[in-house]
Amino acid sequence: MKPHKISACVLDMDGVLYLDETPRPGAVQLLACLRSRQVPYAYLTNNASRSAAQYVARLNALGLDREASEAQVITSAQVAVAWLHKNFPRSARVLLVGEPSFRNLLLREGFALTEAPDADVVVVGFDTALTYAKLAAASLAIRRGARFIGTNPDTTYPTPEGLLPGTGSILAAIEAATGVQPTVMGKPHRPPFEEALRRLAQPAGQTIMIGDRLETDIAGGQGAGMITGFVLGGASSEADLAQNPIQPDYVFQDVEHLARWCEEVF
Repeated sequence: MKPHKISACVLDMDGVLYLDETPRPGAVQLLACLRSRQVPYAYLTNNASRSAAQYVARLNALGLDREASEAQVITSAQVAVAWLHKNFPRSARVLLVGEPSFRNLLLREGFALTEAPDADVVVVGFDTALTYAKLAAASLAIRRGARFIGTNPDTTYPTPEGLLPGTGSILAAIEAATGVQPTVMGKPHRPPFEEALRRLAQPAGQTIMIGDRLETDIAGGQGAGMITGFVLGGASSEADLAQNPIQPDYVFQDVEHLARWCEEVF
């Protein structure tokens, strides 16, 4: 295969750079390589549980990237809020299933939050404090006509202990209770990739999307016309790769392999 000309990089975080609170071996070297070679890079995550500022603080606290800025971080929560601005007035009543950081983002953007079933739109993200009451309120609102929005379709969340339920699992429960499919904002859909390319000011055909999920990171990157790199050891395995029609341009056995590749390419 003819080598690609690569001028920029978009990185998934959960499963690529770290597993829960544990940095993956090679992640520090990878980011140091990008910085030292002055390669433009951005972080693109489907996880809506943290704000951009919280992700920057996390990258710093884990010793991964002490030069990271909020402008480099694109979350599915940001994409969802941008969609809400385009499709609903700020007076719209929003019922949120999600983390406090997502709630704060919606409030800062001027949306009115409610827990009542007469909501205009139900927005569902990752929620570690999920309760039956939240599922019930969301289901009632959707059955009464509220628009059903999901931040991302990831059914699992990678941790050192194994895969735990992700946002997609919450969406599946509400869909089963209502018979209504959600409109999903994050990867593999185009808006987050387009936003990353806009911030990097680089052409899609010279930008590589690095991720650990074939159905979101790789499929979405390909749909946006990007080069794709798949890292094993996160959410998807070598067995998943072997039987999946979605095939990346590059496969890395682990992040250490990716870091060595970075040093050779840039």
